[in-house]
Amino acid sequence: MKEVPNAQDRVFNAEELLRGKPPPRYLVGEVVIDEDGLGLEATALFPSEDKSIGDRGHVNTANYLFAMWSAAHILADINGLKETRAISGDWSVSKELKPGQPVRLIAKVENGERHQYTARGVLKAQFLSIDGVSLGKFSSNFIAKVKR
Repeated sequence: MKEVPNAQDRVFNAEELLRGKPPPRYLVGEVVIDEDGLGLEATALFPSEDKSIGDRGHVNTANYLFAMWSAAHILADINGLKETRAISGDWSVSKELKPGQPVRLIAKVENGERHQYTARGVLKAQFLSIDGVSLGKFSSNFIAKVKR
């Protein structure tokens, strides 16, 4: 479990945080963890070399969801959780994104409940262009096991 003790220790490398996590991994560069450990900001990059993107010529909803789920894995690790599973969710994509453009991802766990063996909540994510234009909003209800 990663500790998030104070502001100067809240910046991590995305590639290091996602090492050993399932692909695809679209988060790159720095990941800034919220002070409470329940949210993060990161950069997502969807390369055209990824066949699911390059063959279409644009970023698909599923690609956004994979980037969001990378955030879920990071937040789960920080909070001592494992085997995080999506139960249900919804999304809205507001603007087409061409591959190769970095975008901002802001993710936050809301309505979190932690019990002895499990935790659940809602992971909300928003993708923004570098100049702040909303590209899409995503929400996923999840359940996870508490690490022992």
